[in-house]
This record gives sequence, structure tokens and C-alpha cells, in this order.
Amino acid sequence: MAGGMYLEISPAGGRLWRLKFRFAGKEKCMSLGTYPDALLAKARQRREAARRLIADGVNPVERRRAQKALLVESTQNSFKEIALDWHRLFSLK
Repeated sequence: MAGGMYLEISPAGGRLWRLKFRFAGKEKCMSLGTYPDALLAKARQRREAARRLIADGVNPVERRRAQKALLVESTQNSFKEIALDWHRLFSLK
């Protein structure tokens, strides 16, 4: 394991780059991407980004979840706005 990063191979043959780290005294694990989609260099870049977050006191797993939730929320809000605009436009006729 180099800096907590390793390649996990499932029995079905799937391969994931993983990062094992400690945050708030607990062991955590996060995915850095699938191999070969994320090659070694890309996985190392993601590991370093995660390690910088950990050094700043931010849990990279929670940050990823928050970003994903924000993306889903912004997508839902934009659809809502488009639907309301469509309804206003076509309900006037």
C-alpha cells in the first residue's frame, strides 16, 4: 500500500482503486475510481487531493456526498423552474 492506496479486485473481476485512511480516530475507505478507467497517475492525483482535504480536517467521503447531493438538488431545481416557466407560458393561451 502506497500512502493508503491500493487496487481492490472483486471475485467477479471488478477492479477499484481504494484509499484507506483514518479520520477522527476511525478507519475509513473511499474509492478513487475504477481500473482501467482511472489509471495509476489519475488515482494518485485523487489520493493526493483526498490527503490534502484530510490534512485540512475535512472528511473527503462526506465532502463527495455533499457535492453529489448539491448536484442532484441543483438539477431538480432547474427542472422545477423549467416546468413552472412552461406551465406559465402555456396556461395563458
